Amino acid sequence: MCTRTLGLALGPLTLVATPTLAIAWAEGALPVAAGLLVPMAGGALGWAYGRRGERSPHHASGPTLAAAWAVASLLCAAPFLAAGGAFGPLNALFESASGLTSTGLSVAGDPRELPLSLQWWRSTLQWIGGVGILYFALTLACVERAGPEDGDDEAADGELGSGEAEKRGPSLRRLLERTWIVYGGLTLLSFAGLYLAGMSAWDAANHAQTAAATGGFSTSADSLAAFGTAAQAVACVTMLAGAVGFGTLRLMTFGRRPAALAIDPQARWFAAALLPLFLLVWASGVPAWPAFFEAASGLATAGFTVREGGGGLLPIAALPLALAMLVGASAGSTGGGLKLARLRRLVRAAAGKPDAGHRLAEPVAATRRLAGLYAAAFALGTLALGFASPAGVTWVDAAFEAASALGTVGLSSGFTDAEAPAACRVVLVALMWVGRLEVVGVLALLAAPLRGGAKDRAVAQSG
Repeated sequence: MCTRTLGLALGPLTLVATPTLAIAWAEGALPVAAGLLVPMAGGALGWAYGRRGERSPHHASGPTLAAAWAVASLLCAAPFLAAGGAFGPLNALFESASGLTSTGLSVAGDPRELPLSLQWWRSTLQWIGGVGILYFALTLACVERAGPEDGDDEAADGELGSGEAEKRGPSLRRLLERTWIVYGGLTLLSFAGLYLAGMSAWDAANHAQTAAATGGFSTSADSLAAFGTAAQAVACVTMLAGAVGFGTLRLMTFGRRPAALAIDPQARWFAAALLPLFLLVWASGVPAWPAFFEAASGLATAGFTVREGGGGLLPIAALPLALAMLVGASAGSTGGGLKLARLRRLVRAAAGKPDAGHRLAEPVAATRRLAGLYAAAFALGTLALGFASPAGVTWVDAAFEAASALGTVGLSSGFTDAEAPAACRVVLVALMWVGRLEVVGVLALLAAPLRGGAKDRAVAQSG
């Protein structure tokens, strides 16, 4: 693990916490303001130290990303902990981790009862978390090399899902800039649409951030069910756009190729999966529009709902939706999950067909191993939640909740709240962390001490 990259990855916390600090100061929420000084100080120290540290080897990027998310979650939990109330240490960490992983599971109860600064902090964490993997991957490449080269563009292509035409064009640094422009533009368009659809400016600003990030945090305890159909439709379009790979979005905007979406294999697979998923949720007794929204939210790993009261679904809908949440959205999008590109590659490999449209720089064998790790994490998470959950929670509920956390979605079967057993909340935090880092980075971080011990023993024996 590289402390240089870890420090630089934490640096943006100082910047993103500043607007929330201004809101907290203006509304007189001094405990929240004091708590915000923790991530700001952590980010400043990380940046100052990271700029002087040594460059990292390529193999250290996975453990570094995993460590960065864990440390950032701890630092960003401080404002919640300072606010008190339902936010004890575990709940503060839960809310922070859910935000930074853009999951959307919440222990906040009614967000309307939170200070405005905490409402904004939750949304900001999701907005940063939604593009976090992309930001860290590109920043890592930009910072760790003297300058962008052809190979850097190729590495970015795997993470961001860019096409061959774009790969030959802009440098890595320009890809970073264009990604932020597309992401910021989507957020601003979403804000304008939500405001025109009847949301207040405050609600629109918060939901624009979380919808673009396919996050799921809302300013209402009833999620988007508290707002009109027009606002729900705008949020649905935003989260679907967030589930598209940034490479495709960049081609549609900077490449002036609006048809790029139609020829994107992942977009076609998304559309093909959405229809049967919608029909299953509809067949379970959910009205047509909430059924479509729920299916789209789960597949895009967004976590919003428009069903009154939320809660669990019948097994005929809950289990397929859980599977969709595990698969997730497009590679290089703000969505989580295994990614549609990997599913497509596995299906085509099983059929004996090469996947020329695959943009992830990994062999089929590595994709199979990753899918196996996801399945194992899901099974272990389901078992842990099933045994730790209170009476009345079924195994279907436990599987749905585990899939929601591992896929970084945020839809809930109804038992995740501030009063859920501590063991359940710990398991869900672990699943969110593992899911956002795609398992491998977490395993690499956990195995780092073992590798270090083995290396020390080898040196001692050679001496």
